[in-house]
Amino acid sequence: MNLSVPELLFAFKGRIGRGSFAVVFVGQLIFNLVYSALFMPKLTALGLAAPTGAPPSLDALRTSLSASLLMMAIGVVSLWISLAIQAKRLHDFGWSGWWQGAPAAVGLGCGVACGLLTVAGFKAAGVLLALLGVAAAGLGGLGLLGIMLFRKGDPGENAFDGEEPDERPRPQEAAASVRVEARETAAPAAQAVARAAAPKRVGVADEILLMTYRPPQDRRATFGRRTAA
Repeated sequence: MNLSVPELLFAFKGRIGRGSFAVVFVGQLIFNLVYSALFMPKLTALGLAAPTGAPPSLDALRTSLSASLLMMAIGVVSLWISLAIQAKRLHDFGWSGWWQGAPAAVGLGCGVACGLLTVAGFKAAGVLLALLGVAAAGLGGLGLLGIMLFRKGDPGENAFDGEEPDERPRPQEAAASVRVEARETAAPAAQAVARAAAPKRVGVADEILLMTYRPPQDRRATFGRRTAA
């Protein structure tokens, strides 16, 4: 299906193939790396512009608040784009977009269980469960990312969108097109063969001509008898 750039980045409806997902994913990864390495330290430094031990001035508070809001806005936009493209990629092979939250749900559940065990006095079990939860969430996230990057989507329509991404041809339409072309190519040849095999029909005028036709020698003999008589 045809998606505009805003729909590709921010919409949760529709489907995208592996190519579009990979392009957005790699672009977002590069942006986050550049942002973290170059801009975030500067924004953090602006937020800590007041001298150490000195009472913060109004300008320093404004600078710190502006830097914090900017970093928060960038983080929210980046998270939204990640959730949107993952939802559309999951839709491409018939999965609900909520499946992208499964690793986080596992980690959250293990964290809650860890807290309960710690409060109940089972600190060692709680720590072990927390480590298992982190490992399960990390491996689940990597596995889900691998599925989205390498798994083919459903051919044709599915329950989410009713259309297939333009990156792949529809097998049904391709097969129908091949059949139509084959019929169009075979029809003239079949008609020519049928015309060649059909018996030739003689018209009424031709039949009369054949019935009344006499060879030249018969006509000369008849003329000679009439002359002698």
